[in-house]
Parts: sequence; structure tokens; C-alpha cells
Amino acid sequence: MLSDGRARSVADRRPNGGRRRFRYDLENTAKRDWQKPVHTIMVTLWEPDGDLVRKVIESGVDDILLKPISTGQLMQRIEQLANERQKFVVTADYIGPQRRKDREKDDSEDGLKLDLVEVPNTLGSKARGEEVDNYELQKLISEAQTEINEQRLKRNAPEIAMLVKEIVPAFQDGNVDDVIKAKVKSLSGFAADVSERLSGTSYMNVSDLCAILGSIASALQHENPNPKNIALLTPLSEAISVSFNPTEESSGLADQVVALVRQYIEKNAADFARLE
Repeated sequence: MLSDGRARSVADRRPNGGRRRFRYDLENTAKRDWQKPVHTIMVTLWEPDGDLVRKVIESGVDDILLKPISTGQLMQRIEQLANERQKFVVTADYIGPQRRKDREKDDSEDGLKLDLVEVPNTLGSKARGEEVDNYELQKLISEAQTEINEQRLKRNAPEIAMLVKEIVPAFQDGNVDDVIKAKVKSLSGFAADVSERLSGTSYMNVSDLCAILGSIASALQHENPNPKNIALLTPLSEAISVSFNPTEESSGLADQVVALVRQYIEKNAADFARLE
């Protein structure tokens, strides 16, 4: 279902074929778009394939229905979504409704608090016959999107730091195998996700550092890296980490780290200009 309240079955996996097409739809349609993260999404399946169901759940959909399904059952599930839409959880690899109804806050694997995000429920408003002011609706969607993006940035920072800790020594020692290459690809993906989500958040002050991180990660996949670029990855990831997850004790340190990294980049401007 989209934000205007219309029911929409975004994917339909039929027996005797269609798996490849469904997975394409799952990756390109059902998975929550970072630009439109609050749409209500319902997926229908013809058979309870365990691996397929897991992929659908991990894509962040609101509900899954197994076919055949009656009109009455469909309307019941739509009504349930309209009245009881769940708050969203944001982690480094998941954006979508929280699955534990009793959870308001919990610890994630990276040690950060999982603050649940209240997302607009226009389906519920329309079902109750409430008038929806388009300006106010867009404001609510924008606020929810910003909160989701900021939480995702916080979650991405520890993942970036962990990857860098493994990538840097491997390149410095010349031990770049397929595992490290896969980690470089993951780092590039995280860097791209970070850059896409920065606009409108309170972290725009480090957008230049995030752009350089992405450029270095991309360069590592295609050419022999400059040792200075490798050396920069660690302080770069540290600067991004303290910027996205500052504490009262580290707020001053964050500014110092960011300033030092910028000084290093300016001093070696010729090397980093080649990344642009």
C-alpha cells in the first residue's frame, strides 16, 4: 500500500516459476526506498518457501499474505495495518516495522539504542475518514524520513569502522584476497548509503569526509591504491564515527578529529584530487 492509502500488492510469487522475477521485484520495488521509507508495503506469496519468506521479512515489508486468500481475509489484514501499524526499527541492514510488539527501546548488536520511529499512517487516517492535509502530511513524512536517515547513519558508522579495521592491514601487508575484496565492496556500499542519506540531516558538516571515503572505497576496487589513501581510511572512519555518534565526553574530540583529517587532506590535496 502506498502513502495515499491505496492497496498495492508489490510482489506476487507464483508456484511453477516466477522466482527470479520476484527477487528482482523484492530488490527493486518491495525493499524500502531510502527516499520513500514510510509507504505501507504488503507482499503476497503462493507458497511458504522459508528462504523466500525470510528475504521478504528482511526487506522491511509491513505484512505477508499467503495465497489463495479471500477478499474478507485481505480486508481484515488491511484493516489491521490501518489500525495497528508498527513503529519502525532502523539498523545497518534493516528498515521496517519492529516485530516485537512489547519493545519500545532495545539494544542493537552494535551497542546503540534502538529508538523506534513513529511513521505516518495515512492508510489509517483514510480508513477513519479523517481529512489529510497534504502540507502537514508531507511535513510528517519528511520528519520521519530525516529521523530514519539519521538513525541509519549512526548504525552505519560502526559497520564502516569494523570494515576499515580489516581492510587497511590487509592492503598494507599485501594480503588482499577475495574476502577482503568483498569487504571493500561492502565498504563502498555503506559509503554510498551514507552519502545518499546526509541531505537534510544534522551531519552535513562531514559530507566532504563521507564523499572522500566513498571515493577511496571505489578506487580500491579498480586500481592499485595509493598508500596515502589507505593510511587515511582509519582516521577518516574515526572522524565519521565520532561525528555520527558523539557523546558528552567526545563532542570536543569529534571536532578535533575532523579538523585533523581535513588538514591531512588539504596537505595531500594532489593525491586526493585524483579520486574526484
